[in-house]
Amino acid sequence: MDKTVVRLNIEHYRKLLAAETDEKKREILDRLRAEEEAKLTALMDPPEDKTSKHDPEKACPRTRSGGGNRFSEKIILHQNVRTTIDSI
Repeated sequence: MDKTVVRLNIEHYRKLLAAETDEKKREILDRLRAEEEAKLTALMDPPEDKTSKHDPEKACPRTRSGGGNRFSEKIILHQNVRTTIDSI
């Protein structure tokens, strides 16, 4: 759900609470406001394990154990291929 909608709902429930005098209705409005605030908290700070199971750093680390990265390895591979081709 969109954060803006949740914020507007919270503000709406606060205004209704300010004007309501019936205790039962106030309890319901307060519960609804609390539920919307919980939704907003969940939207603002999603749990780590539920957002994505794929970790790009583990799948494609920026640095390799022998030094360098994938881009530098491609350059070296390209240079080796050119050397091999030129020697033929």
